[in-house]
Amino acid sequence: ADKATARADKEAARAAAAEATEAADARYRRRIGVLLALIVVVTALVAVIETRAATNESWYARETTRTGVEAMAANVTRAAAAGVDTDLSANQDALAASSLFSADARAAERAQADVEDLAVQPELDRLTMDAQRLTLKQAAQAETRVTWNNRASQYGTVITTRGVALFLVGFALVLSRKIRPPVLLPGILLTVYCLAWTAWIWQRE
Repeated sequence: ADKATARADKEAARAAAAEATEAADARYRRRIGVLLALIVVVTALVAVIETRAATNESWYARETTRTGVEAMAANVTRAAAAGVDTDLSANQDALAASSLFSADARAAERAQADVEDLAVQPELDRLTMDAQRLTLKQAAQAETRVTWNNRASQYGTVITTRGVALFLVGFALVLSRKIRPPVLLPGILLTVYCLAWTAWIWQRE
């Protein structure tokens, strides 16, 4: 009877220990499941941000091209105006010289005054300002495009790295309790690192 009682006690203790282990394992798996869900949600958010960065990069690429065409046209117009201004200056000099030897000095002076009225210097100054403004705008847009492209690439790298963390954390579910920590811990550390990396990319100008 004592042996039977001792055996029963051992079986009960063994069953209680197994039940406690199973309960702890269930809690452990639930925590891993919650962690996996959080990783998936954060990864989805990063994917949305990465898409936004890629969209901005595409928009600035189009704007850079459009501004480049405008800057080229403005420079061509400015060059044409500069040629006209050079021709008018030459005509003014020629008329000024001819008025010294002309029999009709008044007519020569009137002709010179007409040429001076056609001076394009104010318009040339405006065209020069427009060309310089468009050139600077194009350079700024190109730099902004590169910035958005780099940011989109960085977010893509974060998503890939987070995928590795997701694998490590998920793989821990199928492992025994003894070998879970060496797999789960790197996954958790990688997840935290990706969060910090995402925040660093986001806060940059």
